[in-house]
Amino acid sequence: MIGIDVGARRCHWHDTTTETTEALTTEETIAKLTMLAPTTIVLELTGPYGRRIAEIAYQAGHTVLIAHDTDSAALRTLLRNRRKTDKLDARLLAQLAQLELPGPNPHLTPYEHIRPLLEARALAHQWRYLVQLRTAIRTRNKNPLTEPIPLEKPLTELIEHYKRRTIETVPPTTLQLLTSIPGVSPTLAALLYVQLGDIHRFRNRDAAVSYAGVAPRHTPLSGNTRQRPRRYRHAKLLITHLHMYALHVAREPDQFDAIGQTYVRIRNRAGARRALHAVKRHLIRIVYGVLKSGQPYSSSRAADEASA
Repeated sequence: MIGIDVGARRCHWHDTTTETTEALTTEETIAKLTMLAPTTIVLELTGPYGRRIAEIAYQAGHTVLIAHDTDSAALRTLLRNRRKTDKLDARLLAQLAQLELPGPNPHLTPYEHIRPLLEARALAHQWRYLVQLRTAIRTRNKNPLTEPIPLEKPLTELIEHYKRRTIETVPPTTLQLLTSIPGVSPTLAALLYVQLGDIHRFRNRDAAVSYAGVAPRHTPLSGNTRQRPRRYRHAKLLITHLHMYALHVAREPDQFDAIGQTYVRIRNRAGARRALHAVKRHLIRIVYGVLKSGQPYSSSRAADEASA
């Protein structure tokens, strides 16, 4: 069993068979993985470096387990080791897979389970980059003093290509559940899947709202907001589509069932701007409930008519 602490330029490799830890460059780690007999590899997905090592280990036939980096402090408490160095992290990762716990290990996830999600996020990142590039070219071409760049049409075709591939990575059951919500298109459903991932990792629906980046900011009385809400690069495209969804709800609230009712209620009380943000939060809460229960969205009007 191997524990790997992945870094930008080098990795620390711990082998439980020999109980030795060594520092290797990224190229040396890749070469060693490809020559090693199939075994269990435990590592954290530290940005693109961890994903690259995990993919190479998976292609080489190893059993790859992903440790949750957010649980590192809890894991050190569990293993009774509070120190932190790269060598110790590699050893802790290897020891983590050896823990004898009742049931599945909650701190480890097989890489093959999250591989489709990582692929979808990579596609969504390329999609967002092409959209930004097309917007920049359109803005530049509007300037009469500059020579136009004839790349808008090829970029549009590439954007549609990556959009289609991102939608295809969504599991059919998940896509069917999300599109059962009023107004949710396959495009928005794919972005919701890319951003939220496994819905069962959230303790409640408000945690999902916060992770999606649509939770309201609470400004202290002093006016000092040091901790800004965390934003993910694949979430920026989702934020744009959520805002477009909220604008559609504002135009025709009667067509969006309970979400439209939320917009009308908040608009009458606090104005249209806050009502748009309330719509985004309400949608994420519905997405959480639909994916958590595994049941398609049921209209509140249909429920009222059935109970009448």
